Amino acid sequence: MSTLVPRHVTAVVLLAVIVTGSLVVHVSLPTERRPGTDIYYNWVEGQNILSGQNPYARILSSDMRVNQKYPTYFPLIYYLSSLTQQLGLKGYPEWLALWRILILAFIAAVGCVIYGLLYRQSGLIAAGFGALFWFLNRWTLQSSQAVTYDVIPIFLLLVSLWLLPRRKLAALLIFSLSLAFKHLGAILVPLYLIYAWQGVEAESRTRWGEVAQKTRAWAVSQAGLVLASIPALISIPFFLWPGRTIGVNAEAFLRSMIFEVTRDAAVHLPAPSLDSLFGLWGATARLPTLVMLLLVYGLYYKRKVGLFTACLLAMAAFVDFNSVLFMQYLCWMVPFIPLVILEVRAGQSPAA
Repeated sequence: MSTLVPRHVTAVVLLAVIVTGSLVVHVSLPTERRPGTDIYYNWVEGQNILSGQNPYARILSSDMRVNQKYPTYFPLIYYLSSLTQQLGLKGYPEWLALWRILILAFIAAVGCVIYGLLYRQSGLIAAGFGALFWFLNRWTLQSSQAVTYDVIPIFLLLVSLWLLPRRKLAALLIFSLSLAFKHLGAILVPLYLIYAWQGVEAESRTRWGEVAQKTRAWAVSQAGLVLASIPALISIPFFLWPGRTIGVNAEAFLRSMIFEVTRDAAVHLPAPSLDSLFGLWGATARLPTLVMLLLVYGLYYKRKVGLFTACLLAMAAFVDFNSVLFMQYLCWMVPFIPLVILEVRAGQSPAA
């Protein structure tokens, strides 16, 4: 027992040093303050809500191809934008300063989750590597500098995965909250549903032998409803927005949600996607991404890869094949690169 205390103390001290040093690096970065960035339009949509405008209504005049900075996420981030402005941060500079602090706090929180997951199962070296990999890679640094809020749903996603083996309902609700911030993580929903299906299979076979299909279907349905619950609940006010009928409001909201599927290709990096090379556009252009994701889901369903590896492969498929690629998207892939160590450590071979 006496050897355990110094080991844990060392782990805590190392984490404190890594977090402190990394935040010093992040704070020293110049913040992107110009109008036209994603965070700027989050501030604008908060203003629109405070002035009584439905931010999703603008897309009704869209051709569903050319992006005019339409709000394309569930409204939780826009609620928080309007709330912080209502608390007194009306001007963009002071509002951005608060969000810069919040983003830095969540960057630190993601690093702590990665460190904790790796330390428990793979030791101090793996934990230190994972945390430093997250804090100091170019994509996290860019996201910090641009004050993109992707780190908030990423943090919630990682907490959800941490809890999933022990607290399934809490894990599903936290992932639902992550989706309410940004539904890019929706590409992992099938992995959660497969987990629910296989979880019933494992439990039932130890108790009863054969597994009834309806038991599996019920478990998957429950998981799906929980995952959809928070995004659905927070979206209801935009269906009832005054000045337009429910049908028109619903059309505006649904068109905003599917805009990422129909919009023209756009990238921050000079690397063309497969669909753009062959002149595909709209929903057809998403076929390469869909095929690759289906293959990842198949690998996980057949137990050829573990959950963290499947998450990494799904995010990599999205980044490498999707028509639209912005630099903040790469942050979603980064945490799973060191977390694959957990499954290598656990001895999960490709045939496991």
